[in-house]
Order: sequence, then C-alpha cells, then structure tokens
Amino acid sequence: MNSKFLKKIFLVLPVILFFSFSILIYLEYASYKNINKDITFTTFIKSNVYKVLTFDINSKRIKKSNINKKFYIEDDFTDNGFLLVSGYNIDHKTSIVTLFSLKDNKILHSWIPPIDEIHINSPNYTKEYNLKKNYRMQHPLLMDNGDLVFSSGEGPLVKIDKCSNLKWSVNRHFHHSIELYNENSIIAPIVLDNSLNKPYPILNHGFAIVNIENGSLIKEFSIFKILEDNNKIGLLYGVGEFEYDRVHLNDAEVINVNDEFVNKGDVMLSSKHLSTVLLYRPYNNNIIWLKTGPWLNQHDVDYLGDGKFSIFGNDTFRYNKMENHDVFIDKNNKIYIYDLKDDSINTLYDNTMAEVKTPTQGLHEILKNGDVFIEDTDNFRLLRLSKQNKRWEYFNFLGDDKIGSIHWSRYLEEDYNLNWINNFDC
Repeated sequence: MNSKFLKKIFLVLPVILFFSFSILIYLEYASYKNINKDITFTTFIKSNVYKVLTFDINSKRIKKSNINKKFYIEDDFTDNGFLLVSGYNIDHKTSIVTLFSLKDNKILHSWIPPIDEIHINSPNYTKEYNLKKNYRMQHPLLMDNGDLVFSSGEGPLVKIDKCSNLKWSVNRHFHHSIELYNENSIIAPIVLDNSLNKPYPILNHGFAIVNIENGSLIKEFSIFKILEDNNKIGLLYGVGEFEYDRVHLNDAEVINVNDEFVNKGDVMLSSKHLSTVLLYRPYNNNIIWLKTGPWLNQHDVDYLGDGKFSIFGNDTFRYNKMENHDVFIDKNNKIYIYDLKDDSINTLYDNTMAEVKTPTQGLHEILKNGDVFIEDTDNFRLLRLSKQNKRWEYFNFLGDDKIGSIHWSRYLEEDYNLNWINNFDC
C-alpha cells in the first residue's frame, strides 16, 4: 500500500466520521422532536450532545451514589405494608416491577416486561421510550390475582399475569397515572388520535376508560374540549407563551364515594403545564371546581374525604420549555391540602418535606395513620414521612455504589389482597 493512498485515507476518514456522527446526532434529534415538538436543533445540541457523542444510554437510568443498601429505617417504626416498585434493573437492562415487604425487608415477587411481545401487539410504539433500554413499567397497578397493568410512560397500556405473560396491549399512547375506575375498568391519561382544529398545533391530551379484561377502550375525553366547553379557554390561550404540550395531563383519578362535596364517578385531573387541578363530572360535562396554584407544575391529586384534596406540588417553574429545565421557586416540594368547604389551602409535613426535591416528577399518598408516602422520583428514592420525622427511605440499589431510576411506585397497606402470592407456580 503506497503512501499516497494512505494519505487519501487519512484525509477522507475524518470526513466520513464527521458525516456519520452528524447523521447519528440528527437521528437522535428527530427522535427527541417526536416527543417534544418545541425543541430546536440548537437547543438539542446544547443539552444532549454529550449523551449523543458518548452513547451514554443509561445517563438517566443509573446514578453513582454513596448508598450501599436498599432500605433504611430511621427510627424504631415497624411498617407492615408493601412497596410495588417500578425501577431500572441492571441485570435485565430495563425496568422491572418488584413487590417488596417492608416488614421483612425482602422482595416477594418480580414482574419482567415482555417487550418483544408488546412490540408485536403495539407496532406503533416500538421506539424512544418503548425501546428496551428506555422502557419504564410506569405506575404499575396490581390486581387481586397478581395481574399487573402498566405503560412505558409514553406508549401502550399493557396487562400481564403474575408470571409476566402478556394478556393484552393497547396500541395507543398512554402516559403517567394508572388507576382503577371501577371494578371492571381502568382510567389513564392518553394522547387522543384526533387532531385539534385550532390556530396552532396542540397535543390533544385526555383520559380514557379501559376495560380491565380485554383492554378495549370504553370512552375517551379531551381535556382541551372539557376546558373549552366550561368556558376556561383563557387557561389555554390567555396566559403565557403558547406551546404544543399546553396541558400536559399527569394524573386522572376517579372519586369512589358519595358525600355532600363529591359524587361517585367524579374525576380529579392535574394539568402540570397549567399548574391547575380540577374536579370534573363526566356525566354532565361540568367542571365542579378548578384551582390554578399556589402549587406549581404539580403532580398527583387525591381526595381525602370531607371536601379535602391533597396535591403534590413540585413548586417549580419551567425556565426553558425546550430544555425542560424545572427550577424550584423555593427549595423543595410541598403537599397542599385544598378544602372545598371554605376554599382554604394549607401545607402539611413542611418540616419533613424539606429534603424532598424532585423537580419534574413525583407522587404522594396520605396513609391511614396520617403519615405520607412519597416518591422522590428524580432522586431515585421512596420515603415514608410523619409530620415530625422520616420513618424510612428506600432506594433502587443496584450494587457497586449505584442506584437506579424509579417510575411511579405504590405503597400497599398491610390489608392489601396478596393471597395469590402463596399459590402459583411460574
């Protein structure tokens, strides 16, 4: 091989490599663009070039930490409940769900997502968050027989049995929360297929009622239309700069009681990008009440009874919507209690919530004894807090000073039906 030929190779090779990297970067940008239509190429390069050039696919799934075990008890408190944990698993190189006994400090059972089968049954959603390396078994809902319902967070709603065999997969874009609607159906946020005929493109966020047995869609509701029909159009167009993901619904939960303040079948909704929570009555298409703030970019609204609602306030503002920079207004998250009786708002657990700082995600549940369960999502941990102290904290510990991401886990009270766990063979 002569020297002239080698020189040509050395001259051409950098050009080939440059164009190859350029193509890779553009393809990654196109993938991001499908998720966030507001992002520009310049913004993408600024915030993601390191990830692209280093091929650091686990940058958001694994963190270095000085944590050296899974479960920490801060006092002598004994918890007889369970955790249903969705988290990244380093052996399977994807998220799995584990049932963890807090009393015994051990995993009782695990579910592994049958991703190849899900892709076959839901061919429209095989990329981005639905790739194995990115998959999140988000907000798993456990049935009395050990069946599990979940989504990738940006894709099909899926049901598997206790042995992780696929029962059904809905070929639609579900995201965020999954809750029981009644004994026969599930309620979950969804991106509606029909486009909105508006002055500018808008992501048509809504929620859907889904049959538990076969995954069939029973009914869908558009949040945009609900707000429009109830003369709340000012929220959509009249405040701040317009954006494609204007609503960003992140929680839809049904009310299961009748009292003087709510009806059974009412639906609580949380719109993150509007910093708004509301109570909606589907049968007559009426918004019963609606509140914007003081919570900001919140997640998760629950009904406590007696006209009281709890809201997990992230209390951040979106500094740059294209880069998704969420910046704390103060220093931490808060739990707000809204009382419909007198329109009052209070915060609870201020002392123990001081260390809870998840800017973009998170959820809560006020437990029977008045403690609160928290998922500090961005920091890869779960906590139980009283008003005075921290009861325990749980990390998705991966070994070797590493912790893994978690994806909307649940606390199960000690009386939760787990009879199935003692009587099956996979």
